[in-house]
Amino acid sequence: MGVTEVQVRIPHISGMGEDVTVNTFHFFHAGTTLNVANAIGVSQQIKDFYQTADAVETSSISGYLANELLLQLTEMRFYDAMGVPPQYPYFTATIDMDSTRLQLDDLPSECAVVLSYKALPTAGVKAARQRGRLYIGPMNGFSVEHTLTGTRVRSALRNTMAGAAKRLVNNIEALAGAGAPIEWVVFSRGKGSPPTPTSPGTPDWAPFTSRITNGWVDNAWDTQRRRGLDATVRTLWSE
Repeated sequence: MGVTEVQVRIPHISGMGEDVTVNTFHFFHAGTTLNVANAIGVSQQIKDFYQTADAVETSSISGYLANELLLQLTEMRFYDAMGVPPQYPYFTATIDMDSTRLQLDDLPSECAVVLSYKALPTAGVKAARQRGRLYIGPMNGFSVEHTLTGTRVRSALRNTMAGAAKRLVNNIEALAGAGAPIEWVVFSRGKGSPPTPTSPGTPDWAPFTSRITNGWVDNAWDTQRRRGLDATVRTLWSE
């Protein structure tokens, strides 16, 4: 059995590597790596995650993303997550995930919406090893909702993201062929060598996967400072 890490890399109009937006997914499957057919299938289901509108809403996640992102040049890189580092992609694909943006004005690049996901509790496993997050963004202005309690994440966007996550769980597991079934999982790398050979439960040192079953999207914004753009102009003043 194996675990594949898929990095979804969305370029920025600046053309600079440090401005690329990256989201990371993990998939559990038979074999060390996915075969080509299943790798293509996984890439298409990730595209669906971003580009397909939820049945309840009228737009996709891509429609809420910032105009400064070059979604048509999205790259997906597949790595053997269980392999000895350094690892290099064993499969890559360039996917057009472009959609009509819902607003031309963008929020600051640091603004993100968090999609949280988790597995069912497992005896002997710390809860922190069975949950994870995707930081979706940067976003355009249509993702904003003004409420009596402040500026929040639009409810329609939260529904869209929750629906996309549910689809991904179900559609990934529906993939057929060699290497199936495939599961979207939380992957915990562990901390290295075991302290003793008889550590009880699932110790912190061991790599561990948990099948994702549920999650949530909060209406509070998250700040990803690493996505902030460097200054290109400086306005001086003096007394």
